[in-house]
Amino acid sequence: MNTTLLNSNSLIINALKAIKEKNYKEAKNILEKTVLLYPNSFEANHNLAILNFQLGNIDKSIEYFNKSKNLKPKFSQVYFNLALAYDKKNMVDHAIKNFKKAIKIEPNNSLALHQIGLMYKKKNNFKSSEEYFKKSLNLNPVFEENYNQLFSIYESLNQNDKFTKLLDEAKKILNEQDLLDFYSAILQYKKKNYEIVIDILNKIELDEKYYHQNLAKHTFLAKSYDQIKKYDSAFHHYKQNNELTNKYYGKNINEKNFISYVNQRVEFFNNFNLEKWAQYPGKYKSTDPIFLIGFPRSGTTLLDTILRTNSSVEVIEEKPILRNFLIILEKKTNNDFRNLNKLNQNYINEMQNVYFSEREKYLQNRNAKVVIDKMPLNIIHIAEILRFFPNAKFIFALRNPYDCVLSCFMQ
Repeated sequence: MNTTLLNSNSLIINALKAIKEKNYKEAKNILEKTVLLYPNSFEANHNLAILNFQLGNIDKSIEYFNKSKNLKPKFSQVYFNLALAYDKKNMVDHAIKNFKKAIKIEPNNSLALHQIGLMYKKKNNFKSSEEYFKKSLNLNPVFEENYNQLFSIYESLNQNDKFTKLLDEAKKILNEQDLLDFYSAILQYKKKNYEIVIDILNKIELDEKYYHQNLAKHTFLAKSYDQIKKYDSAFHHYKQNNELTNKYYGKNINEKNFISYVNQRVEFFNNFNLEKWAQYPGKYKSTDPIFLIGFPRSGTTLLDTILRTNSSVEVIEEKPILRNFLIILEKKTNNDFRNLNKLNQNYINEMQNVYFSEREKYLQNRNAKVVIDKMPLNIIHIAEILRFFPNAKFIFALRNPYDCVLSCFMQ
Protein backbone atom coordinates (compact mmCIF):
# COMPACT_ATOMS: atom_id res chain seq x y z
CA MET A 1 0.00 0.00 0.00
CA ASN A 2 1.51 3.35 -1.02
CA THR A 3 2.16 6.24 1.39
CA THR A 4 -0.54 8.48 -0.13
CA LEU A 5 -3.24 5.86 0.42
CA LEU A 6 -2.03 5.19 3.96
CA ASN A 7 -2.12 8.89 4.83
CA SER A 8 -5.59 9.44 3.36
CA ASN A 9 -6.94 6.33 5.07
CA SER A 10 -5.49 7.49 8.38
CA LEU A 11 -7.25 10.86 8.06
CA ILE A 12 -10.54 9.20 7.12
CA ILE A 13 -10.30 6.84 10.12
CA ASN A 14 -9.78 9.86 12.40
CA ALA A 15 -12.76 11.60 10.82
CA LEU A 16 -15.01 8.56 11.30
CA LYS A 17 -13.86 8.33 14.92
CA ALA A 18 -14.80 12.00 15.43
CA ILE A 19 -18.24 11.32 13.90
CA LYS A 20 -18.74 8.36 16.25
CA GLU A 21 -17.92 10.68 19.16
CA LYS A 22 -20.40 13.27 17.70
CA ASN A 23 -17.60 15.77 17.18
CA TYR A 24 -18.97 16.75 13.78
CA LYS A 25 -17.01 19.98 13.44
CA GLU A 26 -13.69 18.18 13.85
CA ALA A 27 -14.80 15.42 11.48
CA LYS A 28 -15.77 17.98 8.85
CA ASN A 29 -12.43 19.76 9.19
CA ILE A 30 -10.50 16.50 8.82
CA LEU A 31 -12.48 15.41 5.76
CA GLU A 32 -12.15 18.83 4.11
CA LYS A 33 -8.39 18.66 4.70
CA THR A 34 -8.32 15.14 3.24
CA VAL A 35 -10.19 16.21 0.11
CA LEU A 36 -7.83 19.15 -0.30
CA LEU A 37 -4.74 16.93 -0.01
CA TYR A 38 -6.20 13.94 -1.86
CA PRO A 39 -8.92 15.24 -4.23
CA ASN A 40 -9.25 11.82 -5.91
CA SER A 41 -10.05 9.99 -2.68
CA PHE A 42 -13.53 8.52 -3.15
CA GLU A 43 -13.90 7.67 0.55
CA ALA A 44 -13.04 11.23 1.63
CA ASN A 45 -15.44 12.85 -0.85
CA HIS A 46 -18.26 10.41 -0.15
CA ASN A 47 -17.95 10.64 3.63
CA LEU A 48 -17.80 14.44 3.43
CA ALA A 49 -20.93 14.41 1.26
CA ILE A 50 -22.76 12.21 3.79
CA LEU A 51 -21.64 14.37 6.72
CA ASN A 52 -22.79 17.57 5.00
CA PHE A 53 -26.13 15.90 4.26
CA GLN A 54 -26.56 14.93 7.90
CA LEU A 55 -25.63 18.46 9.02
CA GLY A 56 -28.17 19.98 6.65
CA ASN A 57 -25.62 21.47 4.24
CA ILE A 58 -27.46 20.08 1.24
CA ASP A 59 -25.77 22.14 -1.49
CA LYS A 60 -22.35 21.03 -0.26
CA SER A 61 -23.49 17.42 0.03
CA ILE A 62 -24.66 17.52 -3.62
CA GLU A 63 -21.28 18.95 -4.65
CA TYR A 64 -19.34 16.14 -2.97
CA PHE A 65 -21.75 13.38 -4.02
CA ASN A 66 -21.23 14.51 -7.63
CA LYS A 67 -17.45 14.37 -7.13
CA SER A 68 -17.82 10.90 -5.61
CA LYS A 69 -19.96 9.82 -8.56
CA ASN A 70 -17.27 10.89 -11.01
CA LEU A 71 -14.63 9.01 -9.03
CA LYS A 72 -16.66 5.81 -8.76
CA PRO A 73 -19.34 5.89 -11.47
CA LYS A 74 -20.50 2.28 -10.99
CA PHE A 75 -21.23 2.53 -7.26
CA SER A 76 -25.03 2.61 -6.92
CA GLN A 77 -25.08 3.99 -3.36
CA VAL A 78 -23.61 7.31 -4.54
CA TYR A 79 -26.52 7.84 -6.92
CA PHE A 80 -28.97 6.81 -4.20
CA ASN A 81 -27.48 9.30 -1.73
CA LEU A 82 -27.31 12.04 -4.36
CA ALA A 83 -30.99 11.45 -5.13
CA LEU A 84 -31.85 11.85 -1.42
CA ALA A 85 -30.00 15.17 -1.41
CA TYR A 86 -31.86 16.40 -4.49
CA ASP A 87 -35.13 15.37 -2.83
CA LYS A 88 -34.22 17.55 0.16
CA LYS A 89 -33.88 20.46 -2.27
CA ASN A 90 -37.30 19.62 -3.78
CA MET A 91 -35.54 18.88 -7.07
CA VAL A 92 -37.74 15.85 -7.67
CA ASP A 93 -36.83 15.24 -11.32
CA HIS A 94 -33.11 15.20 -10.45
CA ALA A 95 -33.87 12.80 -7.60
CA ILE A 96 -35.79 10.43 -9.91
CA LYS A 97 -32.96 10.52 -12.46
CA ASN A 98 -30.37 9.48 -9.87
CA PHE A 99 -32.55 6.84 -8.21
CA LYS A 100 -33.00 5.33 -11.68
CA LYS A 101 -29.22 5.34 -12.20
CA ALA A 102 -28.89 3.43 -8.92
CA ILE A 103 -31.45 0.91 -10.23
CA LYS A 104 -29.57 0.52 -13.50
CA ILE A 105 -26.44 -0.49 -11.58
CA GLU A 106 -28.32 -2.51 -8.96
CA PRO A 107 -31.64 -3.71 -10.50
CA ASN A 108 -32.76 -5.53 -7.34
CA ASN A 109 -32.55 -2.45 -5.11
CA SER A 110 -36.11 -2.49 -3.75
CA LEU A 111 -35.49 0.58 -1.58
CA ALA A 112 -34.49 2.69 -4.61
CA LEU A 113 -37.61 1.51 -6.45
CA HIS A 114 -39.67 2.50 -3.41
CA GLN A 115 -38.04 5.93 -3.37
CA ILE A 116 -38.89 6.47 -7.04
CA GLY A 117 -42.49 5.63 -6.14
CA LEU A 118 -42.38 8.32 -3.45
CA MET A 119 -40.96 10.87 -5.91
CA TYR A 120 -43.70 10.22 -8.46
CA LYS A 121 -46.27 10.46 -5.68
CA LYS A 122 -44.88 13.91 -4.85
CA LYS A 123 -45.48 14.85 -8.48
CA ASN A 124 -49.05 13.48 -8.23
CA ASN A 125 -48.12 10.99 -10.93
CA PHE A 126 -49.99 8.16 -9.23
CA LYS A 127 -49.79 5.77 -12.18
CA SER A 128 -45.96 5.77 -12.17
CA SER A 129 -45.91 5.84 -8.38
CA GLU A 130 -48.05 2.71 -8.21
CA GLU A 131 -45.83 1.01 -10.83
CA TYR A 132 -42.64 1.50 -8.79
CA PHE A 133 -44.18 0.57 -5.44
CA LYS A 134 -45.35 -2.67 -7.06
CA LYS A 135 -41.87 -3.34 -8.51
CA SER A 136 -40.39 -2.80 -5.06
CA LEU A 137 -43.01 -5.08 -3.54
CA ASN A 138 -42.23 -7.86 -6.03
CA LEU A 139 -38.61 -7.80 -4.89
CA ASN A 140 -39.44 -7.45 -1.20
CA PRO A 141 -42.96 -8.75 -0.45
CA VAL A 142 -42.65 -8.07 3.31
CA PHE A 143 -41.73 -4.38 2.92
CA GLU A 144 -44.71 -2.88 4.76
CA GLU A 145 -44.17 0.69 3.59
CA ASN A 146 -44.95 -0.33 -0.01
CA TYR A 147 -48.34 -1.58 1.17
CA ASN A 148 -48.90 1.62 3.16
CA GLN A 149 -48.15 3.80 0.13
CA LEU A 150 -50.29 1.74 -2.24
CA PHE A 151 -53.18 1.72 0.24
CA SER A 152 -52.82 5.50 0.49
CA ILE A 153 -53.02 5.90 -3.31
CA TYR A 154 -56.01 3.58 -3.71
CA GLU A 155 -57.83 5.21 -0.80
CA SER A 156 -57.29 8.76 -2.08
CA LEU A 157 -58.33 7.81 -5.63
CA ASN A 158 -61.33 5.76 -4.45
CA GLN A 159 -59.97 2.67 -6.21
CA ASN A 160 -61.78 0.25 -3.94
CA ASP A 161 -61.25 -2.84 -6.11
CA LYS A 162 -57.47 -2.36 -6.10
CA PHE A 163 -57.61 -1.62 -2.35
CA THR A 164 -59.49 -4.89 -1.75
CA LYS A 165 -57.11 -6.93 -3.91
CA LEU A 166 -54.05 -5.49 -2.18
CA LEU A 167 -55.58 -6.17 1.24
CA ASP A 168 -56.17 -9.80 0.29
CA GLU A 169 -52.51 -10.11 -0.80
CA ALA A 170 -51.25 -8.39 2.36
CA LYS A 171 -53.23 -10.80 4.56
CA LYS A 172 -51.29 -13.71 3.05
CA ILE A 173 -47.87 -12.13 3.69
CA LEU A 174 -47.91 -9.68 6.60
CA ASN A 175 -48.11 -10.77 10.23
CA GLU A 176 -49.22 -7.44 11.71
CA GLN A 177 -52.87 -8.26 12.37
CA ASP A 178 -53.73 -4.86 13.86
CA LEU A 179 -52.31 -3.12 10.79
CA LEU A 180 -54.34 -5.39 8.49
CA ASP A 181 -57.45 -4.72 10.56
CA PHE A 182 -56.78 -0.99 10.27
CA TYR A 183 -56.85 -1.21 6.47
CA SER A 184 -59.93 -3.43 6.64
CA ALA A 185 -61.62 -0.65 8.61
CA ILE A 186 -60.71 1.94 5.94
CA LEU A 187 -62.28 -0.29 3.30
CA GLN A 188 -65.45 -0.53 5.41
CA TYR A 189 -65.46 3.25 5.76
CA LYS A 190 -65.35 3.58 1.96
CA LYS A 191 -68.41 1.32 1.89
CA LYS A 192 -70.10 3.57 4.49
CA ASN A 193 -70.30 0.78 7.07
CA TYR A 194 -69.58 3.17 9.95
CA GLU A 195 -70.65 0.88 12.80
CA ILE A 196 -68.24 -1.81 11.53
CA VAL A 197 -65.45 0.77 11.28
CA ILE A 198 -66.00 1.78 14.90
CA ASP A 199 -66.08 -1.84 16.06
CA ILE A 200 -62.82 -2.73 14.28
CA LEU A 201 -60.83 0.38 15.20
CA ASN A 202 -61.84 0.34 18.87
CA LYS A 203 -60.39 -3.16 19.18
CA ILE A 204 -56.95 -2.58 17.68
CA GLU A 205 -53.80 -1.24 19.33
CA LEU A 206 -51.33 -0.17 16.67
CA ASP A 207 -47.63 -0.29 17.43
CA GLU A 208 -45.99 3.08 18.17
CA LYS A 209 -44.04 2.90 14.88
CA TYR A 210 -47.29 3.18 12.92
CA TYR A 211 -47.79 6.81 13.88
CA HIS A 212 -49.40 7.78 10.55
CA GLN A 213 -51.93 5.00 10.96
CA ASN A 214 -52.50 5.91 14.61
CA LEU A 215 -53.42 9.44 13.55
CA ALA A 216 -55.68 8.13 10.79
CA LYS A 217 -57.29 5.68 13.20
CA HIS A 218 -58.67 8.51 15.32
CA THR A 219 -59.66 10.49 12.24
CA PHE A 220 -61.72 7.60 10.86
CA LEU A 221 -63.25 6.94 14.27
CA ALA A 222 -64.19 10.62 14.60
CA LYS A 223 -65.70 10.72 11.10
CA SER A 224 -67.60 7.49 11.69
CA TYR A 225 -69.05 8.68 14.99
CA ASP A 226 -69.96 11.94 13.30
CA GLN A 227 -71.84 10.03 10.58
CA ILE A 228 -73.96 8.15 13.15
CA LYS A 229 -74.56 11.41 15.08
CA LYS A 230 -72.55 10.51 18.19
CA TYR A 231 -70.94 13.92 18.34
CA ASP A 232 -69.34 13.66 21.79
CA SER A 233 -67.43 10.56 20.70
CA ALA A 234 -66.48 12.26 17.42
CA PHE A 235 -65.16 15.28 19.35
CA HIS A 236 -63.16 12.99 21.65
CA HIS A 237 -61.37 11.31 18.73
CA TYR A 238 -60.66 14.56 16.90
CA LYS A 239 -59.09 15.76 20.15
CA GLN A 240 -57.07 12.53 20.40
CA ASN A 241 -55.87 13.05 16.84
CA ASN A 242 -54.68 16.58 17.65
CA GLU A 243 -52.89 15.43 20.79
CA LEU A 244 -51.07 12.73 18.84
CA THR A 245 -50.18 15.26 16.11
CA ASN A 246 -48.57 17.45 18.77
CA LYS A 247 -46.76 14.42 20.17
CA TYR A 248 -45.34 13.31 16.82
CA TYR A 249 -44.76 16.65 15.11
CA GLY A 250 -45.01 19.45 17.63
CA LYS A 251 -42.14 18.81 20.03
CA ASN A 252 -40.07 21.78 18.88
CA ILE A 253 -42.92 24.05 17.86
CA ASN A 254 -43.97 27.07 19.87
CA GLU A 255 -47.26 28.41 18.47
CA LYS A 256 -46.57 31.81 20.05
CA ASN A 257 -43.72 32.34 17.57
CA PHE A 258 -46.09 32.34 14.61
CA ILE A 259 -48.60 34.61 16.36
CA SER A 260 -45.77 37.06 17.07
CA TYR A 261 -44.65 36.75 13.44
CA VAL A 262 -48.14 37.77 12.25
CA ASN A 263 -48.58 40.53 14.82
CA GLN A 264 -45.32 42.20 13.76
CA ARG A 265 -46.72 42.53 10.25
CA VAL A 266 -50.13 43.74 11.40
CA GLU A 267 -48.52 46.39 13.59
CA PHE A 268 -46.14 47.69 10.93
CA PHE A 269 -48.45 47.64 7.91
CA ASN A 270 -51.56 48.93 9.66
CA ASN A 271 -52.57 52.06 7.70
CA PHE A 272 -49.42 51.69 5.63
CA ASN A 273 -49.18 53.76 2.46
CA LEU A 274 -47.78 51.68 -0.40
CA GLU A 275 -46.93 54.83 -2.33
CA LYS A 276 -44.12 55.50 0.16
CA TRP A 277 -42.14 52.73 -1.45
CA ALA A 278 -39.85 53.63 -4.34
CA GLN A 279 -41.55 52.13 -7.38
CA TYR A 280 -39.77 50.55 -10.33
CA PRO A 281 -41.11 49.44 -13.70
CA GLY A 282 -42.17 45.80 -13.57
CA LYS A 283 -39.72 43.61 -15.47
CA TYR A 284 -42.17 40.72 -15.62
CA LYS A 285 -45.45 42.50 -16.36
CA SER A 286 -46.69 39.73 -18.65
CA THR A 287 -46.12 37.10 -15.95
CA ASP A 288 -47.13 38.92 -12.78
CA PRO A 289 -47.78 36.10 -10.30
CA ILE A 290 -51.22 35.12 -9.05
CA PHE A 291 -51.71 33.95 -5.46
CA LEU A 292 -54.59 31.97 -4.00
CA ILE A 293 -54.80 32.96 -0.34
CA GLY A 294 -57.12 32.78 2.65
CA PHE A 295 -57.38 31.28 6.11
CA PRO A 296 -56.69 27.50 6.15
CA ARG A 297 -59.81 25.41 5.49
CA SER A 298 -61.54 28.36 3.82
CA GLY A 299 -62.29 26.53 0.57
CA THR A 300 -59.04 27.04 -1.30
CA THR A 301 -58.87 23.35 -2.29
CA LEU A 302 -62.39 23.44 -3.74
CA LEU A 303 -61.50 26.56 -5.68
CA ASP A 304 -58.27 24.88 -6.78
CA THR A 305 -60.28 21.94 -8.14
CA ILE A 306 -62.60 24.26 -10.08
CA LEU A 307 -59.71 26.23 -11.56
CA ARG A 308 -57.91 23.06 -12.65
CA THR A 309 -60.81 22.14 -14.95
CA ASN A 310 -59.39 24.72 -17.36
CA SER A 311 -56.47 23.10 -19.21
CA SER A 312 -54.69 26.45 -19.60
CA VAL A 313 -54.57 26.95 -15.81
CA GLU A 314 -52.10 25.31 -13.46
CA VAL A 315 -52.50 25.58 -9.70
CA ILE A 316 -49.33 24.81 -7.73
CA GLU A 317 -50.75 23.41 -4.54
CA GLU A 318 -49.20 24.42 -1.23
CA LYS A 319 -45.51 24.32 -2.13
CA PRO A 320 -42.88 26.41 -0.26
CA ILE A 321 -42.18 28.64 -3.25
CA LEU A 322 -41.88 31.78 -1.14
CA ARG A 323 -39.75 30.11 1.56
CA ASN A 324 -36.29 30.58 0.05
CA PHE A 325 -37.36 33.96 -1.32
CA LEU A 326 -38.26 35.16 2.18
CA ILE A 327 -35.11 33.70 3.78
CA ILE A 328 -32.97 35.71 1.35
CA LEU A 329 -35.07 38.83 1.84
CA GLU A 330 -35.02 38.68 5.64
CA LYS A 331 -31.21 38.52 5.59
CA LYS A 332 -31.10 41.54 3.30
CA THR A 333 -33.51 43.62 5.43
CA ASN A 334 -32.37 42.29 8.84
CA ASN A 335 -36.04 41.53 9.50
CA ASP A 336 -36.75 45.28 9.55
CA PHE A 337 -39.73 46.19 7.34
CA ARG A 338 -38.46 49.77 7.06
CA ASN A 339 -35.60 48.47 4.92
CA LEU A 340 -38.04 47.34 2.23
CA ASN A 341 -38.02 50.93 1.00
CA LYS A 342 -34.24 50.88 0.51
CA LEU A 343 -34.15 48.18 -2.14
CA ASN A 344 -32.91 49.20 -5.57
CA GLN A 345 -34.20 48.05 -8.94
CA ASN A 346 -31.37 45.55 -9.54
CA TYR A 347 -32.11 43.77 -6.27
CA ILE A 348 -35.84 43.74 -6.97
CA ASN A 349 -35.23 42.21 -10.40
CA GLU A 350 -32.86 39.68 -8.86
CA MET A 351 -35.48 38.65 -6.31
CA GLN A 352 -38.12 38.35 -9.00
CA ASN A 353 -35.80 35.82 -10.63
CA VAL A 354 -35.50 33.95 -7.32
CA TYR A 355 -39.29 33.63 -7.04
CA PHE A 356 -39.76 32.42 -10.60
CA SER A 357 -36.87 29.95 -10.30
CA GLU A 358 -38.48 28.46 -7.20
CA ARG A 359 -41.88 28.32 -8.89
CA GLU A 360 -40.36 26.62 -11.94
CA LYS A 361 -39.40 23.61 -9.78
CA TYR A 362 -43.04 22.73 -9.20
CA LEU A 363 -44.53 23.42 -12.65
CA GLN A 364 -46.11 20.34 -14.21
CA ASN A 365 -47.89 21.90 -17.19
CA ARG A 366 -45.29 23.88 -19.13
CA ASN A 367 -47.98 25.07 -21.56
CA ALA A 368 -50.14 26.68 -18.87
CA LYS A 369 -51.04 30.28 -19.68
CA VAL A 370 -52.09 31.01 -16.10
CA VAL A 371 -50.09 29.79 -13.09
CA ILE A 372 -51.59 30.19 -9.62
CA ASP A 373 -49.50 29.83 -6.47
CA LYS A 374 -51.84 28.35 -3.88
CA MET A 375 -50.62 28.69 -0.31
CA PRO A 376 -53.39 30.06 1.94
CA LEU A 377 -51.10 31.54 4.60
CA ASN A 378 -49.21 33.60 2.04
CA ILE A 379 -51.88 36.07 3.09
CA ILE A 380 -49.45 37.25 5.78
CA HIS A 381 -46.77 37.99 3.16
CA ILE A 382 -48.83 40.22 0.88
CA ALA A 383 -46.63 43.24 1.69
CA GLU A 384 -43.41 41.46 0.70
CA ILE A 385 -45.07 40.13 -2.46
CA LEU A 386 -46.30 43.58 -3.49
CA ARG A 387 -42.86 45.06 -2.86
CA PHE A 388 -41.46 42.93 -5.67
CA PHE A 389 -44.61 42.41 -7.73
CA PRO A 390 -46.75 45.55 -7.41
CA ASN A 391 -49.14 44.18 -10.06
CA ALA A 392 -49.53 40.74 -8.47
CA LYS A 393 -53.08 39.39 -8.36
CA PHE A 394 -54.73 37.73 -5.38
CA ILE A 395 -57.66 35.33 -5.25
CA PHE A 396 -59.02 35.58 -1.73
CA ALA A 397 -61.07 32.67 -0.39
CA LEU A 398 -63.42 33.73 2.41
CA ARG A 399 -65.42 31.43 4.67
CA ASN A 400 -67.20 31.92 7.97
CA PRO A 401 -64.44 31.89 10.64
CA TYR A 402 -66.48 29.52 12.83
CA ASP A 403 -66.43 26.95 10.02
CA CYS A 404 -62.71 27.49 9.39
CA VAL A 405 -61.76 26.98 13.04
CA LEU A 406 -63.94 23.87 13.42
CA SER A 407 -62.58 22.42 10.18
CA CYS A 408 -58.97 23.08 11.31
CA PHE A 409 -59.75 21.28 14.57
CA MET A 410 -61.19 18.33 12.64
CA GLN A 411 -58.10 18.18 10.40
